[in-house]
Amino acid sequence: MRFHHFSLSFAMKNSPPLWQKIAFIGIIQRFVLVYALMYYLYEQNIDTRLYAQISCPTQRISASSGIFADRTDAAPLYQANQDCYWLIQPQEAQIIRLTFLRFSTEVNADILTIYDGADTNAPVRARLSGQALPQPITSSAGVLLIRFRTNAIVQERGWVISFTSSSSRLPLLSTPSECTFAPILFGESSIATVTLTVPDDRSELLLRASNGFQIALSSSGSTTFSDTISLASSQIQFPNRQIPIFIRFRPTAVGRFSGILNAVNGARELTIPLFAQSLPAIYWKPASGPFSASIQSLSIAPNQTIFAGTLTGVYRSSAAGAAWLQALDGLNANSELTIQTLVAYEKGVFAGTQKGLFRSLDNGRTWQKIARQLNDANVTGLSSTQATVYVCANGALFSSRTNGDLWERLQSTAFTNISLTTVFSEKTSNGALLLASGLDTVTKTSALVISRDDGKTWTRDENFTVGTARVLALAILQQSNNGEIFFAATAGRGLFRKNIDGRWDQVQKPQANNEFVRDTVSQIIVRKSTVFASSTLDGVYRSDDGGLTWKRLVRGLAEQTVKSLIANDVEIYAGTTAGVYRSTNDGELWQPVSTGLTGAVVTAIKEIRGFLLAGTLGSGIFRSSDNGVTWQLANNGLSARSLFNFVSRAGVVYTTSFDTYSPGDRIIPGVYRSADNGLTWSRVLEDSIGLSNNRHSFFGLINSERGLYAGADAGHVWQSPNGFSWRLLKIPQANTPVTAITEGIGVSIFAATSGNGVFRSDDDGVTWIPMRLPNSNDKAQTAYSIFSNQGTIFIGTFQGLFRSRNNGASWELLNFPAIAEKPTSMQSVDGVLYVATDGNGIWRTVDNGDTWQEINDGIAGREAQVYSLFSSNGTDLYAGLRGGAVISTSLQLPSDAPRAVLFIPDSLAAKVGDTVEIPIILRSLTGNLAGTKIISGFLRFNASMLMPLSEEERQSSTVQNGERQIPLRFPLTNTVGSQLITLRLRAVLGNNIATPLMLTNIQTTPSDAIVTMPEIGTFTAKGLFTGGGTRLYRSQGAPTIITIAPNPAPEQATVVFELQEKTMVTLSLANIFGQTIRTFSEKQFSEGRFEALCPLHNLPAGTYFFVLTTPQHRVTTPISILR
Repeated sequence: MRFHHFSLSFAMKNSPPLWQKIAFIGIIQRFVLVYALMYYLYEQNIDTRLYAQISCPTQRISASSGIFADRTDAAPLYQANQDCYWLIQPQEAQIIRLTFLRFSTEVNADILTIYDGADTNAPVRARLSGQALPQPITSSAGVLLIRFRTNAIVQERGWVISFTSSSSRLPLLSTPSECTFAPILFGESSIATVTLTVPDDRSELLLRASNGFQIALSSSGSTTFSDTISLASSQIQFPNRQIPIFIRFRPTAVGRFSGILNAVNGARELTIPLFAQSLPAIYWKPASGPFSASIQSLSIAPNQTIFAGTLTGVYRSSAAGAAWLQALDGLNANSELTIQTLVAYEKGVFAGTQKGLFRSLDNGRTWQKIARQLNDANVTGLSSTQATVYVCANGALFSSRTNGDLWERLQSTAFTNISLTTVFSEKTSNGALLLASGLDTVTKTSALVISRDDGKTWTRDENFTVGTARVLALAILQQSNNGEIFFAATAGRGLFRKNIDGRWDQVQKPQANNEFVRDTVSQIIVRKSTVFASSTLDGVYRSDDGGLTWKRLVRGLAEQTVKSLIANDVEIYAGTTAGVYRSTNDGELWQPVSTGLTGAVVTAIKEIRGFLLAGTLGSGIFRSSDNGVTWQLANNGLSARSLFNFVSRAGVVYTTSFDTYSPGDRIIPGVYRSADNGLTWSRVLEDSIGLSNNRHSFFGLINSERGLYAGADAGHVWQSPNGFSWRLLKIPQANTPVTAITEGIGVSIFAATSGNGVFRSDDDGVTWIPMRLPNSNDKAQTAYSIFSNQGTIFIGTFQGLFRSRNNGASWELLNFPAIAEKPTSMQSVDGVLYVATDGNGIWRTVDNGDTWQEINDGIAGREAQVYSLFSSNGTDLYAGLRGGAVISTSLQLPSDAPRAVLFIPDSLAAKVGDTVEIPIILRSLTGNLAGTKIISGFLRFNASMLMPLSEEERQSSTVQNGERQIPLRFPLTNTVGSQLITLRLRAVLGNNIATPLMLTNIQTTPSDAIVTMPEIGTFTAKGLFTGGGTRLYRSQGAPTIITIAPNPAPEQATVVFELQEKTMVTLSLANIFGQTIRTFSEKQFSEGRFEALCPLHNLPAGTYFFVLTTPQHRVTTPISILR
């Protein structure tokens, strides 16, 4: 505010007396009163000496357009006490439009009045004052009167107005009236067209687009799009004066966009709303965990490759379990991915499934289905000797001596009424000693048959008395003094041992008064004179005295549900429900070796306070603190291993378990809670209603304003306001599991069941209304998922996807792709609905289900089974798979983002002390690599096996949980096959024989490229062996006799030896005097591991030595020959 003509000043040398203070207050009061009086008189149009009006002649403007202002001079402020008029009356004008270029007057004092006519009797269109720039004003006729009155107190900068006129009243028209673009991918562009009808040919046309939209008058390739277009009246030469305007949408980010196309023609203006949406390009990055799987079977090939059969296919490791690779090529159908049994022998690898037998002749890289007698057979047992494979399938026993090309069904009267499921074989001098077990279909008890002549003749063991328990594994311990000891592992009745007198007894646990009888003993193996047994409850046991006494071995075994065991001469491997563990000291200490083992079935994903949780089928919960780069098992306090859902409430995370109740295995389904971000868990609800000595499984789970809702078996819905106290809301019409729950409109709750359809409650579970789904069949009664998205309810059933837009009053079966039925999980991000399916990956819709787009780029496999989706911040989407673990995609990717795939070889090897060169190689590149891209990330590996060469490199790296992380930064080139960077490290004698090499936290600068390393590299230390459980370094080039079996040997023995280099080798047998009495091999071998079958007949009983000789070394190992 600027004040003129008034000023007050006081000069006081000392503090004024009271009368002076009173006088000063009076002066101020009189000043305020005078000011108020002046303002009142001004408002009442009363002339005073302080408010003397200066009239100015009316300015008449007849031009069709122009600019006028409150003054014509260059004064910075308008004049005081003026009362001026402007009459705007262009010739032939029908309408006039005023546009304000500047406006600043004293608020509520200096007022600009606009009359919609020629005098002050006309209607007032606007009365304006203040500092805000007014909106344009359009007249109803061809004349406007403008009056500006000011007072003498405050003057401002005033106003400037631009005006235009039109000789026609017809408006601008647009077809359509608003423009909505179809959704496009970020990185692409789209063009839409509107037609603008311009009736007036006298004025120019000005077009302006906002917010990233651009316009042009043509769509040809050479057209330049811009924000504005100006056309003189002479340029508007279009048929019927209809101008096609092309609008281009080129998004700068992912999201929804709105803008306007503004058209001004003379005094006319038209605003056309513009709407568009850009979607992220989806590219799923491979998992870096959780590295886990429910291991169903393990086997070791003669070349020491380890094979793991899981619920999601086969994995293989050529580095003692340090790194695993998927081996699924040829295992296509879902039923073919559940591997029930495995066997690897010198000619190949066989995998048994519920739908047939598969064979691999290339070390597990590819698989072929065995046809003929075993086509689609349920294969339950596999075993092999050096030349023969034995298979239990559909209750029968088969053998093949042609590596699976031809099969013979073994038959005997001893098999009468027995459905065989388990087979064990061991090579002897008479051929093969075979044990087979199965259910006697008459007595309903397990039976055992034995053959000692390679399956030619069989006898039934009438003393085999394990009852109704199913036999899972068989084994034989050959003892030189006590003969054979048989073992049988059973489901639910523990371990049985056959004594010398032929009687079978249950084996005792090491704890007093506690037996194996309640355990499921999943596997029994024999290594030399030691017997190992795996339990689904208590881990691994070992016996060194033929099974009379046992020692429990669980140190380092974080997951003690062990389903499989396998051993070679050095290591023992335990397959658990949470991956593979390895021991090199007879089970005294276990190490997890599951890197790359992405075989978990991830059924639920949740983020809580920066921690990512993954619930699995059979393996429990995994937890990541670095957005899924690394994972740790988080089953502390969790008496469950199969999780269905996660929700969080007030910082506490809850999960539901759908395990089968098994108190002997410490498995109790229910609702669990964690108040420390998933680190520890406690059970807050279990359901035994209607059951005796059993518990219901839990499935669906949501958090609402009214509390938590959890779905269980038998149509049970449980509600809790706080997570501790729960009440049952039974659905009377349902007796099947409540698999999913969601909120509807208002207080409505929807519950989906697995077999009874979908129900809604409008009274918090007191009553339930069944939903009537149109065009449905029995498959629609099985619902797996339900989701509420912006007021629309979606139900995922085995028939497909149903939708309701009116809170369940009516439903429609969506045109969801037929190949993508069985929706399992749904997630909405920024109005886009993502749907996971059981067998066809992931889909999305931007129009609430009217149309669908497949988004499976980067997902491996032809029939991706996705069971969970989750996004916490809208920038990333996580998906849990059956095999492949947790994958993720950015939701900010442009469609033209270059995609680079890196790899590190899995065959890197060096001797201790050598320098190791680790190349990072560009395997493939798609898209346009524009500009310079810098890759950054970390190389992770076992810190005890590789060491940076320089102190500077050591200082820049970090070691955490035994892993060293070396920061990397290198450019991305466009030469496929080139080494982008090569790291030089030194091999050291660490705690393992191999280490995975993983590139993690990969990012690019700029961040518009996708870089992945889907496979794990491997480094193996050469020249290592284990002696007495201690890791030792072998002298350079020295060969090793790995194993001799059997030892003692009656007629023949197999010698396994390993060479460090290509050399001439002589394998011979010497007596105790060092005399060579037999030579078995004398030829050149390459580097690697080999087997030699050495006949020992016609030799006297006693002690001898196998001698392995090379030009530089001589190695001996004793063997005893029995007669």
